[in-house]
Amino acid sequence: MQSNVFPSNSVAYFPVALSDIHVPGCDAGSFQAVVRQDTNKVLGVHRRGYKLIPNREVFTRFEDVLFNSGIDLNGLEVKDQVAQEGRMVVRSYIFPAVTNEPQVGDIVRFALKVTNSYDGGAAFRAFMSGLRLVCTNGMVVPSDKASTVYGRHTSGFSPDRAVSQIMFAVDSFLGPWAKQWSRWSEREITADAAKAVFEAMPDINQRLMAKLEEAWRIESAQAGPTVWGLYNALTRWSTHAEVRASSAGNRAAIVLDREARVEQVIRGEAFRRLAA
Repeated sequence: MQSNVFPSNSVAYFPVALSDIHVPGCDAGSFQAVVRQDTNKVLGVHRRGYKLIPNREVFTRFEDVLFNSGIDLNGLEVKDQVAQEGRMVVRSYIFPAVTNEPQVGDIVRFALKVTNSYDGGAAFRAFMSGLRLVCTNGMVVPSDKASTVYGRHTSGFSPDRAVSQIMFAVDSFLGPWAKQWSRWSEREITADAAKAVFEAMPDINQRLMAKLEEAWRIESAQAGPTVWGLYNALTRWSTHAEVRASSAGNRAAIVLDREARVEQVIRGEAFRRLAA
């Protein structure tokens, strides 16, 4: 792998180490804590046998796979976010050379979003995403096993299988999803139909409904009152809606949670009825 393609320094590359801890009622040495050495914060507690693999090593392994996958890396952008004081890291790989265009002048770049954690809450996962240049919305694409790379800290992941999954994701982005988004851009809907989709959002409330309707107003003015505009209203909210000041350090995790809720909406009957 060429060292200048991927970042050698990152906010995700903070030092970590394992430290034995005593848990009442358990044998000495049964549990270990993952400690962030620059802040002395405990990032996770695991049983003996847990293998600590620092973020740098995890991402380097994955980037070896990326480099050898054949995907066009020209202009590659890598963006890192740290949440929960370091317990979770979200890395986005954005590929400007791999794009589709659902509407004339409306460009979406292929992206992979990768999560990793030290607390066991999120194992290594790389899944298809995208970046819409008009509004920098992060595109939510329902995940499937064929295009998602998983790994455990104890065993890593299979490079051959990972390459296959990455290229399947690229093919899906350039093929089925490009066609789907293009169809959505031609399918007009009413404001009432959009509201019915918003009402299917998990944990919907009056305040969230107002935010979604405002996002619809903006996106339908830009992309037209279409399913594509509706989809981008959902991703505008998940990407750009404000986060309370007290939760600013957890924004990456909050956005992931929002994206999971958007995915549920996209898979739901109300949206599928409009998008079919």
